[in-house]
Amino acid sequence: MGQLKDKVVIVTGASSGIGAATALKLAKEGAIVITSSRNIKGLEETANSIRKNKGKVMSIKVDVKNESDIKDMISIVKNKFGRIDAIVNNAGVFYTGPIDSFDTNELDETLDINLRGIYLCCKYAAQVMKKQKNGHIINISSGSGRVARPELSAYTASKFGVMGITESLIQELKPYNIKVSALCPGRTNTPMQIQGSKAYRKKLVQPEQVADLIAYMLSLGDNANITEVHLRPTQY
Repeated sequence: MGQLKDKVVIVTGASSGIGAATALKLAKEGAIVITSSRNIKGLEETANSIRKNKGKVMSIKVDVKNESDIKDMISIVKNKFGRIDAIVNNAGVFYTGPIDSFDTNELDETLDINLRGIYLCCKYAAQVMKKQKNGHIINISSGSGRVARPELSAYTASKFGVMGITESLIQELKPYNIKVSALCPGRTNTPMQIQGSKAYRKKLVQPEQVADLIAYMLSLGDNANITEVHLRPTQY
């Protein structure tokens, strides 16, 4: 069994892509993984993959746009397992377009899920972690969380915001022995962002590589924390 044996870890956006790969990796490392998403079918697929590998998993339907969903998820996990060792805030959406024609509904959804959703997950996870005086929050940002590109203004705003939340919480939660980290993947072969040929997608960062990095971050001892890390494909 791996270094994360019986650690209770929540992974949001676990129905596909980075979230699904992370849930599977953490389960293989021995963690008790709580997967969440608004996509029930995808959640079941992830859970079934974990069970086939004899991992421990519990799935909860959560739409991070709804504060009550997040609050209930944290309460369910705390009541069942007695603690929350880590949360990987991965749920997100990706819309592109020039600002003068960008759909306002897509703007609202981007900020609600990518920014407000992560903020609220941090809020309710921190309530548990402060009492237990231990925990680790990993926020999945993006290369767009540090470097802006055209026609990504809404997405970039949300991811810059995630970096701000993370940097603030690193200092705020440090006295409670809670680690906070930001992981910024570059172009990653996920259904949310990438279309193209098989050869093109093979050159990108793979979700499993992001998952390996998350597992490593969570396996560090209490005396060390990777506060910010960028993962990029070598050919872009």
